[in-house]
Amino acid sequence: MKKCCFCLFWIVLLLGCKDTIGYFHDDTIQIERLFDEIQQNTLDHVWEFGLLEEQFWNRARIAEEYGINTKGMEVYIKSAVSEAELCEIAIWKKDTNDDKLIYNAFRYRLEHLEERWGDYLVKADALLKDPAIGQLGSYYYMILGEDNEKVVHYIQKYK
Repeated sequence: MKKCCFCLFWIVLLLGCKDTIGYFHDDTIQIERLFDEIQQNTLDHVWEFGLLEEQFWNRARIAEEYGINTKGMEVYIKSAVSEAELCEIAIWKKDTNDDKLIYNAFRYRLEHLEERWGDYLVKADALLKDPAIGQLGSYYYMILGEDNEKVVHYIQKYK
């Protein structure tokens, strides 16, 4: 009986300590770790995507670049170290019933990038016309860059 209880204890302990970054659908996702994994896959050449900045954007930068005040919102944005790569990942947690607010912020950002880079970068038109925009649980995402669909498929495994 003691052996059975001891084995059951270790099984429960091992299952409880499973190393996961969580899931979008139940709000257990650890966004910081997700970004770290995306960065590592970029370094491992799993996909072609720009190297992301170390730090998430601050609220002032988000307000300027996305045209929205994010006070009280959970927003995670990182862009490529080289801005000219046009590579960016934005993940917003929905805390409002107005989905249009977030989609308008995405549209504002894309228009802003088009104005800034449209005449200078050959790849700008293709990247800015085909960003990956969607929703996973209560989170919205916009992924801009080469191989954005591969990155989307990767994050969708954490639905």
